[in-house]
Amino acid sequence: MAKILVIEDDQAVRDSLKHLLETELYSDKEGYSVETAESAQKGIAYAEADNFDAVVTDWQMPGGTGHDVVSSLRQSMPYLPVILMTAHHTTDIAIQSA
Repeated sequence: MAKILVIEDDQAVRDSLKHLLETELYSDKEGYSVETAESAQKGIAYAEADNFDAVVTDWQMPGGTGHDVVSSLRQSMPYLPVILMTAHHTTDIAIQSA
């Protein structure tokens, strides 16, 4: 079973993503194992302390950004897929995080 880390400061969004990812997507398959973190710093620490198959992170959080998560994890785990989500969508954000 794939293990996913969700980093999101909004508890309702964090809980919703966790529930959706853990729910059986198809009747014959299991959902994902999901851990959560409420800040960039905690998420980075969790990612570096465990073996995740992917990370889903918010862009704008108190005490750090999704860009901080992407930059840090690229250095320590360059092959770990990181999905960045944001409500503040601009081309500049996408380019900055690439």
